[in-house]
Amino acid sequence: MNHGRKYLDAVGGQPTAASALDAAEICLRAGFASRSARHSEGVAAAALWDAALETLSRLWQVEPHLIHPVAGLSNAVRTIAMSIPDDARLALNPLSRQGIRLTFDHREPELLEVDSEGHVDHTSTADFVITQAGNIELGTISHIASANSAIIITDATEHVGRMPVLPHGDVVIARADAWAGFTDTCFIINRNKKLELNTRVLTVASPSLTSMVGSVAALEATQSETELLHRALIDEIRNNLPSGVHALGDRVDRLPHIVTLHVQNIDGEALAGELDRRGFAVGAGSACLGQAQSHSAVLSAIGHTSNNHIRVSLPMTCDNVDGFADALIDSIESLRL
Repeated sequence: MNHGRKYLDAVGGQPTAASALDAAEICLRAGFASRSARHSEGVAAAALWDAALETLSRLWQVEPHLIHPVAGLSNAVRTIAMSIPDDARLALNPLSRQGIRLTFDHREPELLEVDSEGHVDHTSTADFVITQAGNIELGTISHIASANSAIIITDATEHVGRMPVLPHGDVVIARADAWAGFTDTCFIINRNKKLELNTRVLTVASPSLTSMVGSVAALEATQSETELLHRALIDEIRNNLPSGVHALGDRVDRLPHIVTLHVQNIDGEALAGELDRRGFAVGAGSACLGQAQSHSAVLSAIGHTSNNHIRVSLPMTCDNVDGFADALIDSIESLRL
């Protein structure tokens, strides 16, 4: 049965929400001027920016002046890294995305303990703990409230917009493309100002008004029902796996839209190719690198050193996974012939 083509690789990018595109068009027409200018056009642009921050403040229950829009994840991470004192002791979640690991590796951070499902023990005597709210490949959620007196830096780039509330953290990083906003917009949420952010970097790394306002519009338009629907769809996938295939990560304590599947004796890239021929686009290899041929450091850290994995991540618009189980069985059988 042909159920139509389905895109199931939101971690690798997803269509921008219609609400974001509509808001961006308004900005292109009415927010083209410099926000620092004192003429009417500049005032109009500044008003659009401020209104977007007020919306985020309402959605996240954080004061607007504690929310800092940044152009891209690398700039967000760099801003935070340049704000941490050189003599501070760091602890790092080893399942963090590669860009974060590389940013802090030269400071020789303590590596936190992880188990086979991706749960992280955040107990540490470090001054700063750099971690994540939900793993980009396993989906497992990290509970980080027990990190003693350390300042918590939380990568929430697959959590915010997918879960109903902000995760724990003194400084939280959110990325708009997780909720179908624009890919070049991130937000640093400096929740309690325990960390003095480098204002010079923040100023230079400010995103465009169009991207920022459009991304906020996409977040505001997200439906609370999406989390429950996507959780049910991932459960449907997990409950209908053929012999020789099992899902990684915590079955319950997880992000609603991500699951990685280990397929015994089948190369993940080859399997992704077979699924693509059958109308299902899924991820393979490292989610951090975006390259099918690159083995995942996350999976290696929990003891999976093979390339026998595919990753399903549901875009915001996904409302069913009809036919995926049959396509997975057919794809595996074709590779085992």
